[in-house]
Amino acid sequence: MSLNSQQNGFTLIEAMVVIVLIGVVAAIALPSFKSVIDGRRLAGAAEHLFANLNYARSEAIKQNQNVQFQFDTNKWCYGIDDTGADCDCSGAPNDCQVSGQTKVYDDSDYPGVVLSVSGIAGDAITFEPRQGLTDNAATFIFSLGQRQRSVSVNAVGRIKMD
Repeated sequence: MSLNSQQNGFTLIEAMVVIVLIGVVAAIALPSFKSVIDGRRLAGAAEHLFANLNYARSEAIKQNQNVQFQFDTNKWCYGIDDTGADCDCSGAPNDCQVSGQTKVYDDSDYPGVVLSVSGIAGDAITFEPRQGLTDNAATFIFSLGQRQRSVSVNAVGRIKMD
């Protein structure tokens, strides 16, 4: 055996320094990461609504019958129905069905996101089978902190996301 043999590994002090450095970097990055998550949550809610409005419109054209898009801003939910009956997304979600499939969506996947609606009388948009025209125009506004995303439906059924 040699007296000058080297030992491999870390000392306790070296390991503690690395742990402290990782903690400092994480503390700096965490607020920025939360902002990214909030932005994606807001965008996800708007994109999901946009896709479902397009789905309701296309089903009206495909099935050659009215399809109703009913919403409730108090509970932040919406449902799609092709039977012609009122669809209550907050009370009886089984009322909201398209081709026998329940179509109810709510804020459970988007905590903290607030939904408001402007430019509409009532709480529903009906897509008509002729070219997907609507009986109502509306702007759905999603908010999270200072950020906002909107989805608009005009009288001719055009759906736009900002």
